[in-house]
Amino acid sequence: MALGQYLERLRMAVNRSVEIRGDQDILVQQSDGGVNISLNPRVANVIPASVRWFRVTAVAAYSDVNGPVNDGNNDDPVMWVYTVTEVFKRFLAHAVADFTPTSTTTGPWRTLTGGIVDGTAYNVFETFNTKKTDEPQQATGVIHGNDFPSTFDMTPLKLDAVYPGVVQNVLDDAGVVFNTEILIWGPCGTDGTCS
Repeated sequence: MALGQYLERLRMAVNRSVEIRGDQDILVQQSDGGVNISLNPRVANVIPASVRWFRVTAVAAYSDVNGPVNDGNNDDPVMWVYTVTEVFKRFLAHAVADFTPTSTTTGPWRTLTGGIVDGTAYNVFETFNTKKTDEPQQATGVIHGNDFPSTFDMTPLKLDAVYPGVVQNVLDDAGVVFNTEILIWGPCGTDGTCS
C-alpha cells in the first residue's frame, strides 16, 4: 500500500472517531471532505455591523406598497430613497474647504476602491416621519406640535454629503437572511417660511 493510501485511511479514521457537535447558534456540517463550522444567520445578524461611510449621490421620494409616503398637508415627501457611494476618509479634519459654486473639492473623503457604488440606502431616522402625529419630534429634530406648519416642508439628507451607515441583513420570521440593505443616518432638514 502506498503512503498516500495510508494517510487517506488515517484521515478517514480520524473523521469517524471525532464528532463535532453544533447547537442552535453554531452550525456544523461534517462530510468526508472535512468539517464546516459557521454561525447561525440569526446570530450573525446580531453581531454589530461595522460603521462605513457613504456619500449621497442621488435622492428620490420613497414609496411603499401603497405609493408615495407623503405628509397630510401639501402631499410633500417625508421619506426618501438615497443612492450612495462608499467613501473613506483620506485627509485630516475638514481638509481644504472650498465652498465656491464651481468647486469640485470633495473635502477629506475619497471614493473607496472596491466599495459599494450606486447602492440603495435608507435613512433610519426617517422611518417614523409624518407631518401629523401624536409623537411630534421628527427626523428634523424639530418638535412641531400636532401639525407640521403648512408653510414648511421636510427636506432629505444633503446631496453630496457624507453620512455614517451600515450594511444590514434583513431577516424573515425564521431568522433567515432574505435581503441586505444600506442604512445611513442623519437629520432631515426643514425648509419654509414662518407664518
